[in-house]
Amino acid sequence: MGINLSAATIHVQKAGTLSSLISEKDKYKITDLILTGELNGDDILFIREMAGRGGSPEKITEGKLTKLNLEKVSFMKGGCPYYKSGRTCFYSENNKLTDFMFYDLINLTSLTLPSSISSIGSKALYGCKNLTSLSVPNSVVSINYRAFYRCTGLKSVTIGSNVTSIDNSAFLGCDGLVKFDVSNKNRLYRDVRGVLFTKDKSRLVAYPNSRLGSYIIPEGTILIDKFAFAGCSELTTVFIPNSVTNIAQGAFSNCSKLSSVTIGSRVNGIGEGAFYGCAELKEFRVLENNRYYTAIDGVLFSKDETRIILYPNAMSRKYSIPNKVTSIACEAFMGCTGLNSVTIPESMTLIENNAFLCCSEIKEMHCKSSNPPATLENNLSTDFIGIDKELCILYVPKGAKDKYRQAKEWNEFANIIEE
Repeated sequence: MGINLSAATIHVQKAGTLSSLISEKDKYKITDLILTGELNGDDILFIREMAGRGGSPEKITEGKLTKLNLEKVSFMKGGCPYYKSGRTCFYSENNKLTDFMFYDLINLTSLTLPSSISSIGSKALYGCKNLTSLSVPNSVVSINYRAFYRCTGLKSVTIGSNVTSIDNSAFLGCDGLVKFDVSNKNRLYRDVRGVLFTKDKSRLVAYPNSRLGSYIIPEGTILIDKFAFAGCSELTTVFIPNSVTNIAQGAFSNCSKLSSVTIGSRVNGIGEGAFYGCAELKEFRVLENNRYYTAIDGVLFSKDETRIILYPNAMSRKYSIPNKVTSIACEAFMGCTGLNSVTIPESMTLIENNAFLCCSEIKEMHCKSSNPPATLENNLSTDFIGIDKELCILYVPKGAKDKYRQAKEWNEFANIIEE
């Protein structure tokens, strides 16, 4: 063991003995620590305390550890739980960076992971906001649920040669991320100018959150993965090529500066919440030869123009749905907080689940049909959640008030006025 005022290099011969190798007076002084040997839950808890956190969310210590090198460490099963969340305890396992291991270690600025670990667990590095770069060792096979969630200072991630599974949420909230760098020897993943793809480039897995401006997705991409662009707050426009067939759930959610989306000719599926939270989105554009979708004045419709699919959040404060439309798709207006007035045409027969979810600023709704448009049978009053039904005025045709008073979900509006 070697210790000076702030740095230490320590070999832990037997797992569970780190606390006997660092004195109490040095424990909270060390800023730079290199460890070798074997570590279990007792040692992980000790490291957490050295880094300013304890074994529970409310535990804060005086620890000053900022640089931690574990390259030649082996994690072992055993010892006490290193972290507790509610009634759930987390224990170390052999050769795994287990769930919540370094959760919320905000003091860490540098971390070298063990070269022997096979997986990075759920929320293992959640909230380590001062890490700026990280290399995933070649030994790692899987990166799990929200493993790096809210590592806001992380600018680059290097992914090793044997990673075969990356959870869609692994890098959510990494607001400073500029690039992915994937080992050329990896058989399932690659980077294309810093963007994470599958090896054959058919699936776009993750786009770095802090990339600026526009992005043209490469031709040959077939699937835009779940949450692939989620939270990319500097993305302004995106062009989806003709090769893409599917935009998965939450793919562009919370892209707060995204203003325009161009959809290619083969897109035939758009997942739930794909564009939720895109507060500045003003228009969709669809290439003419797309057989499934079209855009009318920036709004996304089915090709036959009878179904409204998605309304851009920032398009306008008032909107009249065209007379030809017979249905409003699930989540079509979801999160359109800038919208304050909607006119629903006489042709409308069906409004699907969550169609107006979280449209908190809608103050008036004009429904032109004498017969209240149906809501889905399995819908538990969700179409208008978020609309203040005490303040929002529902305008209906003369003689139709009683029908709306008796109709499911429509009867929740306190103010129904005939016009």
